[in-house]
Amino acid sequence: MKCLVPVLGCLLAGKIAVAAAPETPQQELARADVLERAHKHGEALALARKAAEGGLAEAWYWIGMNTADPNPAAFVKAAALGYAPAFPFALDGLLFRAGSKADVTQAKELADLARRLHVDFGYRAEAELATIDRCYEAGEPKIPTTLTKDELSLFSRPATDCSAYRTGLGVAKNDGKYLRCLLAQSPVDMNALAEVYANGWGVSRNVKLAISLACHASDVPAELIRAVDALSASKGAKVKKDFRFCDFVTSDLKAGICSARAEHTAASKRKQDLDALMAGWTASQKKAFDELWQAAEGFFSTYDEQDVGEKARLRDDFLSALRKFEAGSFPPKSDFKKSDGELNAVYSRVVEKLKGGEDGEASMEGLHTAQRKWLAYRDAWAAFAAARYAGTTRERWKAWATSERAAQLRAIAGGDE
Repeated sequence: MKCLVPVLGCLLAGKIAVAAAPETPQQELARADVLERAHKHGEALALARKAAEGGLAEAWYWIGMNTADPNPAAFVKAAALGYAPAFPFALDGLLFRAGSKADVTQAKELADLARRLHVDFGYRAEAELATIDRCYEAGEPKIPTTLTKDELSLFSRPATDCSAYRTGLGVAKNDGKYLRCLLAQSPVDMNALAEVYANGWGVSRNVKLAISLACHASDVPAELIRAVDALSASKGAKVKKDFRFCDFVTSDLKAGICSARAEHTAASKRKQDLDALMAGWTASQKKAFDELWQAAEGFFSTYDEQDVGEKARLRDDFLSALRKFEAGSFPPKSDFKKSDGELNAVYSRVVEKLKGGEDGEASMEGLHTAQRKWLAYRDAWAAFAAARYAGTTRERWKAWATSERAAQLRAIAGGDE
């Protein structure tokens, strides 16, 4: 009995020693991967974090990839440990998709590390590294302009349109107020501010500050690379060219915003042209035109809210037609009943086409709404034109407007009649 106790004790001790053998960080990460595939995310993440804190760079990368939203801090830690696949994600989080939270100093540290390690992270690596250098050189944005309480209250009101001070639409053009209005917004449009300082709109031109602002505004890498490249090139340019961030936009969201900005500028020009055309009109003619313009906007509004370009085209076509009429070039006389019959025929074709579409019911409702608004638009054109242009009749103008609408619907129906 005495000889068994030490043996049993040794056996137990051996079992305990085997059971207590610690896992390596690599083994912990492998087990975390198994748990993640088994949909045990909490356990997997805890195990991966243990591996990461044990010094495994790949574990930090795993954490970054396997959280609900990509985790920039985890990618940064993985990259700082030299893990090559983490670099593009880390640099996105620090600069290229960081917006106002950009950290140009840390981005520069990783960029220098990538160079030392000869990390190849894609076809855009050279351009990204050059952009990081330029952003680091520009530093943190320090805007010299401050706002008074009155300015902050005035320019931060709901629905404030800062671009009006740039275009002069509805208010006097004033670049100083444009800058102050931008600064009062929340969040501040850093790309718009970059334009102000790059172009010297109401302030001293400061390309370095413009680069710094652009570097703290990015959420699309390609846009930042192109914008910073253009700003850097402008420093030594003999001929100054206006910097417009919209010239470098590649994303659909920004393209929509830029289209809206372009339309705002175009609207200012249209208003100036209309004011010049209306200068000699009588009060009754101006009243008829106001009713026409309201009806026109009602009809144009039936187009997709996102299709800024199409609405701009309709407004431009409207103004172009008005210019021709003011110059005495009227549409030829034609039979309104015949034009109306042609319109009804093509309208029926459009109805049949929309019925067979995936969203037929909604499309049909949209078509009917547009046609009702167009009828008001047509009648407003006829009323205005007959009052403005002596010797013409409402029927003549209705026939012209009806032919124009038939052409629009043919484009929707497709093909020739």
